[in-house]
Amino acid sequence: MSTSISIGRILRASAAGCIVGCQTQQAEIPAIGDMVCIPVPQHEIIYGIICNILVDDDGLVRQLVTSDQIPESVIQDNRLNRNVPLEMEVRFIGHTRQQICTHLLPPRPPFSLDRMLLCDNSDMVTFLSAGRYGYFRHLLRDKSPFMEEILVAHLRAASGIMDAQWLQNALQELILLLRDDYESLVMVLSALSDSGLVENSIQGAPHASH
Repeated sequence: MSTSISIGRILRASAAGCIVGCQTQQAEIPAIGDMVCIPVPQHEIIYGIICNILVDDDGLVRQLVTSDQIPESVIQDNRLNRNVPLEMEVRFIGHTRQQICTHLLPPRPPFSLDRMLLCDNSDMVTFLSAGRYGYFRHLLRDKSPFMEEILVAHLRAASGIMDAQWLQNALQELILLLRDDYESLVMVLSALSDSGLVENSIQGAPHASH
């Protein structure tokens, strides 16, 4: 984690995920589908994926949006000095216990103001190489209306550091998990096709009816 970038601090958390706040000028660092990690006591780590990003308003923004022309300096000042942070919704996907990585949910959530870091390639390889895609179930359990977009963003990032067989196996695992949910399976396969990453993998994957 030596090259991981700090991108925010915990606002609130539950057993399944957390909300993280960061400064607006950091918005270009995280993105939906990015993997993050949260260091917790005893040198353990909680892993998660960013599932949503919310830029909330404040009193000043509500006044400014009714103006016909807003000076660029005022816009930049609001983005740099606003009191309301950008919020990121993170779904937990695993953790380390005694320095062993698992795709089970962490036994307890992090605390308010704990730091959240953007995973570097080494962090991602460590997590993605552990277990067999068990963390997919945590993402699919989330009923986000755009979960397929989150999965594709995650797979696109992972495909840049994992080999082609990892991606092929990941697709097959998704099809297996969604075999009884045809509507969700079609949405995921459609998003994967649009991504331009996995046409060959889709052709070689087992059909949902198997």
